[in-house]
Amino acid sequence: MVPPGTQLIFRFERRGDGWAEEILPHLVVEQRPLEPKKKRVYSRPDPWKEGSLECYLVDLGVPPEDVDRVVTQAVAWRVTPGGRSLIDRRRRSRVERNVRLVVEHLELECKVPFGPKGIAAILARCPEIMLCKPTTNDRWDRRAVELGAYLLRHGHCNVPEDWVENPELGLWVKRQRIARAAGQLSDERLSILQSMGFAFGEVAQLTEEWEHRFDQLVDWMLWHNENQQPFSWLGVDWGARGGITARELALWTTLQREYRDRGLLPGEALSRFEAIGVQWDNAADSTPAERRWMAWFGRLLHLIERHNPLLHQPRRNQVLQGRPKMGRPRGSTNAARGVGGGADAPDAGAPSSGELATVEENLGGSLAAAGDESDDEEHPAAVRRGSAAVAAARLRLQEEMGARRAALAAADLRAEPGLRFWLERQRRRWRKQELPSELALMLQLSGVQLDSYSAVEWRAVAHTAAALLQGSEISWDPSSQAAQRQRAQQAQQQQQAVQEAAWQQAQDSGDAADAPVASPLPPPQRPSPAAQLQPAGSARLRAARWVQTQQALLAEGKLSQAQLCYMAFLGITWVLSEEVVLMPEPAWQGWCAQLEAAPRPLQRHGELWEWLQHQRGLHALGWLPARRQRALAALQVDLSTFDRSPEDSEWDRQLTQLLAFKAEHGHCRLPPAAAATDAAAAAAARRWAPLAAWLAEQHRCAAAGRLPPPRAAQLAAIGAAPAAGAAAATPPPPPAAAATAQAG
Repeated sequence: MVPPGTQLIFRFERRGDGWAEEILPHLVVEQRPLEPKKKRVYSRPDPWKEGSLECYLVDLGVPPEDVDRVVTQAVAWRVTPGGRSLIDRRRRSRVERNVRLVVEHLELECKVPFGPKGIAAILARCPEIMLCKPTTNDRWDRRAVELGAYLLRHGHCNVPEDWVENPELGLWVKRQRIARAAGQLSDERLSILQSMGFAFGEVAQLTEEWEHRFDQLVDWMLWHNENQQPFSWLGVDWGARGGITARELALWTTLQREYRDRGLLPGEALSRFEAIGVQWDNAADSTPAERRWMAWFGRLLHLIERHNPLLHQPRRNQVLQGRPKMGRPRGSTNAARGVGGGADAPDAGAPSSGELATVEENLGGSLAAAGDESDDEEHPAAVRRGSAAVAAARLRLQEEMGARRAALAAADLRAEPGLRFWLERQRRRWRKQELPSELALMLQLSGVQLDSYSAVEWRAVAHTAAALLQGSEISWDPSSQAAQRQRAQQAQQQQQAVQEAAWQQAQDSGDAADAPVASPLPPPQRPSPAAQLQPAGSARLRAARWVQTQQALLAEGKLSQAQLCYMAFLGITWVLSEEVVLMPEPAWQGWCAQLEAAPRPLQRHGELWEWLQHQRGLHALGWLPARRQRALAALQVDLSTFDRSPEDSEWDRQLTQLLAFKAEHGHCRLPPAAAATDAAAAAAARRWAPLAAWLAEQHRCAAAGRLPPPRAAQLAAIGAAPAAGAAAATPPPPPAAAATAQAG
């Protein structure tokens, strides 16, 4: 047994020397004390010790919470897919040597002051500039540091060639664009320029994004070859088989075709496309109309790409998260099934067409490779990973669509002759439901808003359409003005609170002289929302365009429930029914026969009366055929005016007040005078007492069956319908209140 703390050493040895040395060795066993192993000591420098890079950046004015990010971005040579930054010690040593030279050059040559808004702002915005060595021999590094100073002052890197302060810098910027297009710019220099948001111009670049899309294109072609499916280079029908991923790929391929036509595609990219057998022009499996459409679409994509803000963001150390591979194409189109919930409520947000909702709806079926199609119970971890990948893809898609919309809004369509007319024509085709669904989805994915109505514009044109379609007098100005007054008061109070807090903080720190003076801000004086937001053109054209837009949204399943309720409140949901707008001739002749046999005047709010009102509305829109107009004229029907009575005007006036009450309180529960607990509540109850009495009377009429169904539907749409059993239990108002309501 070996004693503790010792060890046995077994060795072979042969005794003797020369000719006397033994042939066979002997086994020798020795017992030695166990020597403790020496632990290897690793030297880990403290990054926050005095004189370190981190402390120097803090002294310059970089916020301490941003120092780690700045240093990591400057010294990391790669970022793993898991988000881990790989640090290069040689790069850190280089940064530590050059950062003082950069600061000295910014201070002496570029006249940039110290502090958080000076040199520290440049280093925090583009940390990789600390790799530069702005000496006399390193001219490129010196110009890069001067470009950082220009970026701080002007907010961009587009230095004019004839800039008076530094003409050489403008020429240097031009040379960098030429060098990038020729592939003569090193990765490190390219990374430094991209960290500053340098815009390299219109020349297509073989970036990581480009490589990813090209790999997707190869996978897409291989799938068609393996499954013996026809492949079209035009890309019109890709989304029908591959969903949103294939549709994005079609946009990218169309943009590359446009780059090639303009001579902006690099030679390396051209050779790679030719290696896979690309067909730029002779797409024999497509129609001339499709080729013309995709040509115009390519011009639109090129214009959007030139103004896309995502192109000017730094690309170095950027991992493509949420980028799905080409999933298994689906057998049915996305447009065949309805997509709901596209727009927000008119009271909450813009009732737009919901293009992003459509795209997100298609993500589940098209991003099969992003999330594993595993059973939830057997592979819960895979399901979680797949859900995270799809969520990342949604966020990426939302960012890209927002950037494309911003680019399209900033672009000047006059730069491409005929493009503005083509785009408006596509919107008109979409409103008339003549644009194929796949083409509409491609336009929406590129950033085109087919439904361009904001929340307030939507409501304004809705009231215009209601007045044109049925002579409605419901106004939306009181509610809008009340809401605007409330928002202006809240903004004024918040601004005053912020200014007072800043003044108090400066006074406590001894800098009261530099503190901002808290002064009340007057509410903004703006014209009436109805007069400000009405688009140009006649009321008939505005209403017709709006109605066609709502019909297209309903056909695609993107008309939100809030929009439907608001249209029901205005009483114009009938324009969404094809049975009314596109009524077949036999059915229409049947209604005319009933009208001819019916006694005059017609029963108000009856079916025949409602049908005749619809014909007047279609005539006001210009949608009633001339033959039907002559038939109604023969029956002595005046289509120029609506059959409205003073009672209808009073009804619309009360609905306007009810709409104002809901805009102010968020509901339609009018307070009774008896429930007032203080003076303010009593004053509010007295203010709305006539409206409360009128609404109670309508509830009693509804309980007795005397309220016409269209009017009951209007009350239900705004949320003022009586509760079950509440109307019957509501006592009749006192004579004074009834007289007040009738007088009001």
